[in-house]
Amino acid sequence: MIREPRSYKLAFIDLDDTLLGPTKDIDRTNLRALTRLRKAGVQIAISQPIRIGDRVSFEETEGRVTDITLSYTYVDPGDGSSVVIPNQLLTEGIVHNHSTEDTVA
Repeated sequence: MIREPRSYKLAFIDLDDTLLGPTKDIDRTNLRALTRLRKAGVQIAISQPIRIGDRVSFEETEGRVTDITLSYTYVDPGDGSSVVIPNQLLTEGIVHNHSTEDTVA
């Protein structure tokens, strides 16, 4: 079976040459990390534990979700900044969604 090479659209530049190997291919370790990030994004998109506009807290961050991509969730803490959280961390950690409809514990 011949496997076609996979292509990825990278949303960043490999400034320090740590993502790509000497042949300018993504090495196995980094490919696994990218796959985990993508799976985490798909998991959030399907299960929708948080949605754009929800008020959430995660670790030291609290604010409104402004965007959710396959790789990252963006939270506005209300101070004019934007906190970018990798979805892999969200799927592995505890996220408090303060905007859920069910308020009875």
